Amino acid sequence: MADRRGHGYRDLLYPMAVSTLAVDDLEIAYSDGGQGGRTLLLLHGLASYMPVWSRMLGALRERHRVVALDLPGHGRSSKPDCAYAMSWQARVVDRVMGALELAQVTLCGHSMGGQIALLQALAQPRRVDALVLVAPAGFETFSEREEKWLRAAWSEEVIRSAPPELVQARVEAAFFEMPPEAGFVLRDRLAIIGGPDFDGFARAVARSVGAMLAEPVLDRLHEITQPTLVVFGADDAMIPNPILHTGTAREVAEQGMARLRDAELLMLARTGHMVQLEQPAALAGAMLEFLARRP
Repeated sequence: MADRRGHGYRDLLYPMAVSTLAVDDLEIAYSDGGQGGRTLLLLHGLASYMPVWSRMLGALRERHRVVALDLPGHGRSSKPDCAYAMSWQARVVDRVMGALELAQVTLCGHSMGGQIALLQALAQPRRVDALVLVAPAGFETFSEREEKWLRAAWSEEVIRSAPPELVQARVEAAFFEMPPEAGFVLRDRLAIIGGPDFDGFARAVARSVGAMLAEPVLDRLHEITQPTLVVFGADDAMIPNPILHTGTAREVAEQGMARLRDAELLMLARTGHMVQLEQPAALAGAMLEFLARRP
């Protein structure tokens, strides 16, 4: 049995007001604020949580209503013993939209959240008016051998047993240069080790990795009809996978861009995978300008 000296997510300080709602048998944590012509729905990435958007919420909420979620298995949301299929997570997003009476949204997804956003847009195109994909999963593809390696590298046991030094190295690798204001991400990730949510978190992360591989989206990007803004850090050290693939983030981005019907690409220099924490003003500004041109 895991050591229970760590903290639960409810013990951690979230830099925004948080509410919960019941979706099927789940409790989903969310933050809701701002007003305007559009509603933006923000989806974080793998092993993450809604506070990663905190540095840009103020700017976005000056012009739009903005809702951020903790996806199932992450943060303060329920951590069920299930497969964590990407299409299931997209349906949870759709249920959240229904519970909050959101007829149509602009979906903004980071990393794994980008793949979920794409699947939601494919499943419910009339409910998504535009997409913002920030370093999205799904543009990079993997061979069968590579998929097997990834599942092993992200197994529940590997996640549960990772020493703090390795956890720190992985978090820091997501940044080109971690700003002091983003230090809470590392502190919180270390704080939950051995806590009451940790086993559920490890299970969700491990199964989500397998789920991303099981539901590729690259060959379906041509079906996306919504205007799409794609944003990558030029120095992303996670996409492409640095162990399995050579190449650059730009090359991965262009692989997806070639398949999207109506998309714009923004590459941010001296920026890693966590764009929203390294370049919050640039990302928020690009999003607002893009949406202003796409009524």
